[in-house]
Amino acid sequence: NSMCFFIGNFKEATEKFSGIHYPTAPMFLPLIFNIFFKIIEFRENPHLHFFVSSMEDNFFKYWETIPLVHGLAALLDPSQGQVAFDIFFDYYAKFLGKNVDDQKKSIMHSLQELFDLYANEQSTPSKQPEPEERSTQQGKMGALGFYQNFKRQKFKGLSVTRLNSNEIQLYLSQYFETPENFDVLEYWKVNSQLYPILATIARDILPVQASSVASESAFSMCGRIIGDQRTNLNADTLGMLTCLQDWFAAEKKESDCWSN
Repeated sequence: NSMCFFIGNFKEATEKFSGIHYPTAPMFLPLIFNIFFKIIEFRENPHLHFFVSSMEDNFFKYWETIPLVHGLAALLDPSQGQVAFDIFFDYYAKFLGKNVDDQKKSIMHSLQELFDLYANEQSTPSKQPEPEERSTQQGKMGALGFYQNFKRQKFKGLSVTRLNSNEIQLYLSQYFETPENFDVLEYWKVNSQLYPILATIARDILPVQASSVASESAFSMCGRIIGDQRTNLNADTLGMLTCLQDWFAAEKKESDCWSN
């Protein structure tokens, strides 16, 4: 029972990282957060000590440094933002037993560099109307539940200072109480007038997948379409069959969502 409870977090992370119909990059920090919390919890378990120790070694091997794109995705997810980002790195430093300020500063610096780059490419200056707290009801955010509690406790009783010097400060100064079913892409679509440059950055960063499952699946699809009995398909026909398969799958998924 203890083993199942421990590896359940790894199962959840694997399934969510492997998704193809929703952004997976923003899920990285909260899922990793849950995993290292479980490692800490089970470190001293006499029955699982050897097993957990081995898992911890592998964890350090792959995730001792947080990938830049996932750190940026967390900042660009209103359900996390600056508050949850800081909480993650505070606990992560304790878990690793070393200072991780350089990682935090690198991610924040990269966000500012991206902002400057995108701002220079836009011909019209961004306007800064008074921000409105908006939320959407699509998508799935269940993996953030445990993570969100820490954010709520951290922010409780604090007043928000709205800084208007640029979009980054304005966005990061807000506190968003997002619903369980939250669609981060829809949020940036709705708020693209409020944060035009950040919305463009989010459009490019958030769709980056947290794992290679989606791309590997796309390439392996050819092997399912072209077989021993279908070896002479031209490129146009192959393209049409691939699109049809994807469209039918999307139609079925939409139908299942409406029925539920």
